Amino acid sequence: DRQRRKRMIDVMELAVSWYHDRLLSAPDARAARDYLRGRGLAGDVAREFRLGWAPDDWDQLSKSLKVDRDLLVDCGLAFVNKRGNLQDSFRGRVLFPIFDDKGDPVAFGGRVLPGSSDPAKYKNSNATPIYQKSGTLYGLNWAKNDIVAKDQVIVCEGYTDVIGFHRAGVKRAVATCGTALTEDHV
Repeated sequence: DRQRRKRMIDVMELAVSWYHDRLLSAPDARAARDYLRGRGLAGDVAREFRLGWAPDDWDQLSKSLKVDRDLLVDCGLAFVNKRGNLQDSFRGRVLFPIFDDKGDPVAFGGRVLPGSSDPAKYKNSNATPIYQKSGTLYGLNWAKNDIVAKDQVIVCEGYTDVIGFHRAGVKRAVATCGTALTEDHV
């Protein structure tokens, strides 16, 4: 189980880096960069929080990572579509990598750009062996030391709220990952 978890974390790390590099440099990510700048999340913030861009393509991540098909599916990065082909789980979205409390990447939250025809504004990773929405708090990896030192935590709604608190010097903010606050979160 430890070896499998390590393999999955390694694949998630590859995906975080791939999506992050795309946001910073890919021509098709210009609209995503403009959107983030408009929200006050310029390049320094994108780098600090390792934000990414999932291109609006069927399988660029899956082809680029050159990782075993089953591992991509197990990590929630891809799925097998009706035609039996591997398809990326996130397309045309700004991505917020979600880390566990130790700082290991375990999932993604993705937001479509304004004007998208996709009815789902946010899409989050499905549950996997390394990620459970009901037990993972976005930002806990950055906030846990301050939470302990101040004996206080601020739970907010979204990824950008957490980033805003951290940028304002309030480094004890966390958010649930697309689910209501549960007893497991607490």
